[in-house]
Amino acid sequence: PPYAVLEDGPDGGQTAADGRMRAMEAELARRLPPPVYAAPATPAPRAAAAYKTGELESFQVVNVKTFQWQAVTAEVTAVGERCYVFEETGMPERYRRLTKERAAEVASRFDNDIYSKVTGVFGGAPDPGIDGDPKIFILFTRVVNEGTALGYFSAMNQYKRYNEQGVEQFRNSNEKEIIFSAVRDSESEFTDEDGFFTLLFNVISHEFQHMINWHQHSLNNGYEETWVNEGLSMLAEDVAGYGYQKNFYARRVAEFFSGAGSYSLDNFKYLNRGSYGYSYLFFRYLYERGAVPENMVKSVKSGKANVEAEIIRAGIAPDFKGAFEDFLITLYFASEGLKFDERYSYRELDLKGAFNFA
Repeated sequence: PPYAVLEDGPDGGQTAADGRMRAMEAELARRLPPPVYAAPATPAPRAAAAYKTGELESFQVVNVKTFQWQAVTAEVTAVGERCYVFEETGMPERYRRLTKERAAEVASRFDNDIYSKVTGVFGGAPDPGIDGDPKIFILFTRVVNEGTALGYFSAMNQYKRYNEQGVEQFRNSNEKEIIFSAVRDSESEFTDEDGFFTLLFNVISHEFQHMINWHQHSLNNGYEETWVNEGLSMLAEDVAGYGYQKNFYARRVAEFFSGAGSYSLDNFKYLNRGSYGYSYLFFRYLYERGAVPENMVKSVKSGKANVEAEIIRAGIAPDFKGAFEDFLITLYFASEGLKFDERYSYRELDLKGAFNFA
């Protein structure tokens, strides 16, 4: 593989990180009421746009493999219209620091590719959010690498450290909207710097949808089922321009097709890229047929009921079953390289030869 953290096993890898974060979110949504952003026992948030290049801030970062927390100090390396780019200070030499130009690129791509496009399709991000600041924090830290991941969003940071009664509830909450990112490791197999950052933009797009989904759906309507949440996040990669355009879907899809009969769409299995491939193909199909992701993100329904409501609204099929049957027919024609009917084809994906239905 091009980068070691993509090697998913029982204890690590990006899909393992994804699974642990989604499990935490489900538990938070089940056990706790929506967070109240004005808790009296918590220090007042900084004023919006308070951070400037060169300033330092401390963060609590979890190693998603061991679930051990580490305190890190990070420096603002770039400020965008929609984000702050922070980088951990004092990292060992093996971890490559962001150049001024690369940090500016991260901010620019988040502002112009990821934030604007993803919010336009999936709905708004927290604004101003828990900290009273409309900007999203992107934190580059080697703790993510040590957790064998590329990046993650954790909903725990959407809760105040203290509840309204002044009782500590989340001592490690950063009380910010944060996407945590790996840093480039000179000792990894990934030697292509541009390729590494293109992959990171893919991951940031994916995790940003999780942030939006938490804000729009989980806090208001209950936690969304995993197969829907992950399917939408993979679609967000496409929307931002870092998905099928960079061929990042291929490995997931190939693993799904290698054992298609063993997968169930609504029984998502982390640590198995095939489940990602299955959900991705389904939501890509619905999107091309006119489904509006924002409607599903904001829906009071979850899981199959949520998706079916959008299928009916968009006129894709009379019900979920009908759309799913059309989707399976589409997989057959796409694998044969046939595009004779828009109803049974993908406009952008090339799946020819992906699966032998014979």
